[in-house]
Amino acid sequence: MNEYVLVVSIDELSISNDCAGCKCATPAANHCQIEALGLMPWQSPPRFATMSALDQPYGDAGAKRELAELALRMQRQGVSRWHPDPARECERIEAEPSPTLPKITATKTQ
Repeated sequence: MNEYVLVVSIDELSISNDCAGCKCATPAANHCQIEALGLMPWQSPPRFATMSALDQPYGDAGAKRELAELALRMQRQGVSRWHPDPARECERIEAEPSPTLPKITATKTQ
């Protein structure tokens, strides 16, 4: 199993569109997602998915609906759209036991 690690400092990801970090991070994230998800050349990584694609039929060549569903899953679970292996990270989060609240028992006071 390949492990992809994308390291970008916060300073590199400044708000300006011409920052060097953004120019490096975007293709790196795209490449990692394409490799991790086994996407074909005509399929876009889920970070480009639009929610309007949820209306598309399953099984189209671009896998637009499937990628939009993954993007929605990522959003709901707080997975970054830049994550190098978003499907595996979503599965890891789903497999974690949900936090349980302490059990409160009612006691009768007199």
